[in-house]
Amino acid sequence: MKNICLFSVFSLLILMSAHAQAQMLSGPSITKGERKFEQSSTITNDDGDITVDSNVEYKHSFTDKISAALEAEFKKRQDDSVEFEATELKVNYQLTGKEAFMVSGIRAFYKMDHLGDEDNIGTKIMLQKSYGSIRHRANIEFGHEVGEKSRHGVSAEAGFGSFYKFDGYMVGGEYLVDFGKLRDKLDYEEQEHQIGPYFEFSFPVAQQKVKMKTAYYAGVSSAADDSTFKYKLEMKF
Repeated sequence: MKNICLFSVFSLLILMSAHAQAQMLSGPSITKGERKFEQSSTITNDDGDITVDSNVEYKHSFTDKISAALEAEFKKRQDDSVEFEATELKVNYQLTGKEAFMVSGIRAFYKMDHLGDEDNIGTKIMLQKSYGSIRHRANIEFGHEVGEKSRHGVSAEAGFGSFYKFDGYMVGGEYLVDFGKLRDKLDYEEQEHQIGPYFEFSFPVAQQKVKMKTAYYAGVSSAADDSTFKYKLEMKF
């Protein structure tokens, strides 16, 4: 309990100092009984306009197939105040394990907005294939807006990454795509395409190991942000 409280305070301090919402590639594996606390952040720059937000998430794995997570999202305003932007419930199910050709899983989620925008409901497919120290990962997500302000049509996002793991570190690269509403049939420059390096390592906090994941993305299409920095702090207990 002492370690949980310490890490919660540490994460809150990071949150109030302004860091933001992150969505790196997710892996499909689930470990029974595992509890995990995460604080993730994203800083975006688009033509000099800098946006900062934060997420805090608690995840619990009930079995070796099923886990659930509750995530709170916060948004920093220009006056440095912080708004509670949204709450998201995620339920994960691992479809195949390491004995299969590819580890796979599926996620259902519902995101409730607290600032007057539409809610979102959707699903994400998570795939992973490893060859020794090399790991390949792919995510495909479909979402739909719900509520009075919602627009009809399914939106789609995808991400692909390759990584190399060694001596407690993992390095690689990720490619992220936001296709927007499929019914709009956006061309390449209207979609959001980003690419960049990924780095992961661990360090001790209060006799516990904390995993740090970082990534930097450059926009490669006109609609994408010029640059995005993401990090995620992860603690298992």
